Amino acid sequence: MKTSLLYLTLLLTGLTTVQAEEWKQIVSLRGDWKFSLGDDASWASPSLSDDHWNSIRVPGSWENQGFEGYDGYAWYRVKVTIPERKSPRPLYLHLGYIDDASEVYLNGILIGKSGEFPPGFNSSFNNFQRYYIHPELLRSGQEQVIAIRVYDGALSGGISHGRIGIFELNDAPELNVNMAGRWKFTPGDSPDYRDELFDEGPWSSVWVPSAWETQGFRGYDGYGWYRIRFKVPEYLLDQPLVLLLGKIDDVDEAWVNGCFVGRTGRLGPGSDFYQEYRELRAYLMPPGTFTNGVNVLAVRVYDNLLNGGIYEGPIGLISLDRYRDWEKSQRTTSSPVEYLPANN
Repeated sequence: MKTSLLYLTLLLTGLTTVQAEEWKQIVSLRGDWKFSLGDDASWASPSLSDDHWNSIRVPGSWENQGFEGYDGYAWYRVKVTIPERKSPRPLYLHLGYIDDASEVYLNGILIGKSGEFPPGFNSSFNNFQRYYIHPELLRSGQEQVIAIRVYDGALSGGISHGRIGIFELNDAPELNVNMAGRWKFTPGDSPDYRDELFDEGPWSSVWVPSAWETQGFRGYDGYGWYRIRFKVPEYLLDQPLVLLLGKIDDVDEAWVNGCFVGRTGRLGPGSDFYQEYRELRAYLMPPGTFTNGVNVLAVRVYDNLLNGGIYEGPIGLISLDRYRDWEKSQRTTSSPVEYLPANN
């Protein structure tokens, strides 16, 4: 079973393999971590004292390090110092492959998950774990604490193999307006949610990019709406821009100041879902789309199953010229610009 799933994953991910040169390692996390069998939600806390925990080598299955035959819950913890950087490029936490299901916490905040814990157990042992690090979550002038909750259902368990560390994405586009951060979100669906005058204040605050399952909406499949208010620098208002919404699971529609600006896929039950969740959302914004004041972006998403929402960047606005230059620098055979959705 695991062998068949691994083959299928390699077949699919081979279509979108990222070349190694696109990632610059900032901190290696290979080496000794703290480790404990069992399960306790307080173990995610950065203030927890884990001095009495076992040491374990990462990567490597726990069965090969003194815990042979153990199936169940366990936690990993490590403290790390991230050097000061002048680069605006985004940081990602790479955790290789974790057998079977996992939740990942940074300084006590859940930033990612893979697979499902019991009772609805689902293994994700063959999925490479990579999570965006929101700058707001980093503790200035302090060590950062990474805690990982793992459940192993059978055979080998733990952070088994792969690239482990904190990496900078070298080829990220240079955004004119970075919109990653806190957005408003609600499950459900209503045409009122696209209106620029709608008050989203009571909605939940979520991190974008990050799947909504990691932010209090575990197991939710269906419609969800995101909204954010933002300003555009005056010098950009008379330029064609590209709205980058990263990657969304599964399909979406976007609205700016109450006007439809683009979609990927077809929303709703009964729709055919292909590989939309792998596509970079890049929507062309003609001059005059934005006002010289507060603008409202509303994104309607439909998730068919598993993780949902705006799960990966880049998120923001970029001039069309700058976007074209970035696209040319990519070592791919297709041009994202060619697939900018029509604005009608």
